[in-house]
Amino acid sequence: MTLPRAALASLVLAVFAVACSNWQHTLREGTYGPDFEYISPEQLKSTMWQMARDTRDLEHILAQPEPISASDRKRVRELLAAVYDESGRLGSEGARTNHPLLDEDRDKFRADVAAAGRGVDAEPPSYTLARNVTAACVHCHDRSMH
Repeated sequence: MTLPRAALASLVLAVFAVACSNWQHTLREGTYGPDFEYISPEQLKSTMWQMARDTRDLEHILAQPEPISASDRKRVRELLAAVYDESGRLGSEGARTNHPLLDEDRDKFRADVAAAGRGVDAEPPSYTLARNVTAACVHCHDRSMH
């Protein structure tokens, strides 16, 4: 009777060890190539929500009818930097991920965000490309809905 309890205890321990390990990551490493970047559903959702928040704030500042103040200019630059960093969490440059629509436009989007930041840093500042960044979300998401 002791042996079955020991076997059961070993089985429970093994199941617990597998459940607590990062076995999914290990499995993906063997399934996909070394240049493949897996983006979990949680990471995708979280990052997209962060980008939505930041682009909404960016759009709000840029839609004001009065000239953009120095503090708003600084905030626009911070928001562009945040969007750039957030988009980098959706795969590195040239990477192939489990989200082909992201792969298709990610590098161009990041280049556009970087160019928008340079426009804001210029003297006098230009906000045209920053406005285009907020429109890029609609462009990509509208396309993915069809």
